[in-house]
Amino acid sequence: IADALKVNKSLVKLNLRANEIGPVGAKKIADGLEVNSALQEVNLDDNIIGDLGAEHISNALKTNSALQTLTLELNYIGPKGIQRIADALKENSKLQTLNLRWNKIGPGGIAIGEALKHNLTLTNLDMTENNIGDDVAIAIRNALRENKESMLFKVRLGTGGIAAEIEEEIKERARTRFIDALNSDRKAPLNRVRLMFVGQGRAGKSATVRSLLGKPFNPEWDSTVGADVSEGMISENREWMKPDQHGDFASRFAARLMLTHAYSVHENSSVGQLPNVTNPFGSVKAKWKGDIGENIENVSTPVLTLMKPKRQGDKSKVSENVPDKRVKTKSHPAKTGNLDADIVREYDETLVMDAKRDANSLTLSLWDFGGQQVFYSMHHIFLTKSGIYVLVFDIRELLEPDTRNEANIYLLFWLRSIKL
Repeated sequence: IADALKVNKSLVKLNLRANEIGPVGAKKIADGLEVNSALQEVNLDDNIIGDLGAEHISNALKTNSALQTLTLELNYIGPKGIQRIADALKENSKLQTLNLRWNKIGPGGIAIGEALKHNLTLTNLDMTENNIGDDVAIAIRNALRENKESMLFKVRLGTGGIAAEIEEEIKERARTRFIDALNSDRKAPLNRVRLMFVGQGRAGKSATVRSLLGKPFNPEWDSTVGADVSEGMISENREWMKPDQHGDFASRFAARLMLTHAYSVHENSSVGQLPNVTNPFGSVKAKWKGDIGENIENVSTPVLTLMKPKRQGDKSKVSENVPDKRVKTKSHPAKTGNLDADIVREYDETLVMDAKRDANSLTLSLWDFGGQQVFYSMHHIFLTKSGIYVLVFDIRELLEPDTRNEANIYLLFWLRSIKL
């Protein structure tokens, strides 16, 4: 598996929970992670890797540019191992979620506080059941007060002492920044484009769209009536993903504003490195008023699990409508400014995680236009100059004398329509 990670470019999730790989196995996995550019989530829960294994993993974190979620729960990691991980967090610019539950961190957790003074990408940190005291909790709180652009919005430090008070302070800080972003005039890249498939009926437009979305070819698929709209997302390593987004459009965009603002501050201060979030498709302003309904397609995600798998439901639906979730925020009114009541949304830390994932991804709105002539008068309502067109045709009809003339007529019609 470790050797395969060095060359594999499609696997995005790896679950090695409860396999007793130890520090030797951790070294092998770390070697693979150092060069892997696709894996986004790794679970090494309950593997007895210890401080030495944590050191190997930390070395990989310093160079890895893809991993977003790392679980190191129940691995007997002590102060020495946590110091190594903390050092890696000062350099890592991609990791968003770190689970360190049920280890032996103790007072060594202060090193994590020092790392949080520099880290700008971590959003979720779990250090419960580590026998950490108030000194560690205070160190983390002070670090976040100093690092005002930190994206760490969910922290679990355990029960007792002032841990709960600090956790709530961090949550309130996130909600406040979320509302400020909604009420701002900042700009952020939308990273969205319309991809339109046009052409003669039965030419293969729907089959092309389904192929891009990771769906099998179906020779019995009915012809499209009018137009069918679906969505896909391409990651920075050119892998197709399901746009599994939380919340409504305004809330997701507010999270994008928070993220972009943190990146711009980081670039101005020249501290560390963060992913490039420049966007060739331009930017849009905040203050959205209204809702955008979306039609989301299911796109398969490569996952490898080496433990007892959970039963998965059928994912063969063509599409599903995602309802608008309109919930008023619990933040106090003083922070809402002049926002309209219908746009004040509930903050959710998953929104920030989605924004980080989407920063270097491109969301494609896939429009599959019916090719029968009866629909042509309607199509021009939806054609736009800002989209990308894919003209699909059957080359066999251009080669056969009996169908060549009709095929040319259809091709010229669509080329002229696109030009207009």
